Amino acid sequence: MPKKRKPRTPRKICSFCHESYHPDYRHVRDQQACDREECRAQRHNRATAKWKKDNPEKMQDNYTRFVKPWRQCQRKLKAAALEASGVAPLTSHVHHVCDQIIAYVCGCFARFEHDLGLAGSRSAPPAKKNDSPTRC
Repeated sequence: MPKKRKPRTPRKICSFCHESYHPDYRHVRDQQACDREECRAQRHNRATAKWKKDNPEKMQDNYTRFVKPWRQCQRKLKAAALEASGVAPLTSHVHHVCDQIIAYVCGCFARFEHDLGLAGSRSAPPAKKNDSPTRC
């Protein structure tokens, strides 16, 4: 069975680049812009600006009415959760990351000394990948 073809529509002129194009057959009456990304972006910007002009009450103080209270609520919830867990907000994360970095660097030096044969009595053999890292 042959594939159905879209009906061919008469050409229109794009409102932005002024090139001719075939509009989508479902939106022949309403389509104003061609398929080019620049024209679609301009059409979107024009429609957004028109909506903002027609609906000023929707855009008035959006930040102070919605965004700012939401962020304050999130901060309070986060602080309450940290307080309930008994962990300081930033220090626990910083200490954890520092411990990981120190363990990684110490492990690298130990493996390097061992590979070069410089490992003396103070050095342990390199840690295996599955071993948990420890401080030097």
